[in-house]
Amino acid sequence: WRYYLLCFLEGWRKQIFVCFAGFLLVERHQMSLATILTLQIIVQAIGAFSSSRVGKLIDRVGERPVLFFYYSCLVLFCVGYAVIPDARVLRVLYVFDNAFFVFAMALNTYVNKIVVPAERTGTLSMGVAMNHLAAVSMPLVGGILWVTVGYEWAFLTGALAGGLSIGAVVMLPRLEHPVPQPA
Repeated sequence: WRYYLLCFLEGWRKQIFVCFAGFLLVERHQMSLATILTLQIIVQAIGAFSSSRVGKLIDRVGERPVLFFYYSCLVLFCVGYAVIPDARVLRVLYVFDNAFFVFAMALNTYVNKIVVPAERTGTLSMGVAMNHLAAVSMPLVGGILWVTVGYEWAFLTGALAGGLSIGAVVMLPRLEHPVPQPA
């Protein structure tokens, strides 16, 4: 259930970023498409460079510390979107926020440790369903917040999702080795 909760919260937080971070840069700070595309190219380069390193980090320290770090940073990123008025700083924040998605791979490696192979596909599929449930609802909720009380509140709900994720990560059991495989 903790994995499913984290998948739901990851979808919630991810949709806040996907729907509203770029929109904030374009609508509130009049950034051009070329600027957004340049930021995305930078993010892709960082992702190509960092994915294997993050995987090695997960292997070395485990999922809990990586996910704790990830969600803690995401809380700061979301609060940053809500309170930082400087477009240059927001560009940097946008790149880091987007590049940090690579840390979410710890959710999948966690599943490999808690689920026997026969149940892995079903567990991962349910995790994707929970993520998509949030992906469908959060743009609506965030959009309503954006137009009724201000864009800041859309991002603060992302910070809330990050905070709830930290709580769920703290509840994860410490696992050193994968679940024993049946004979």
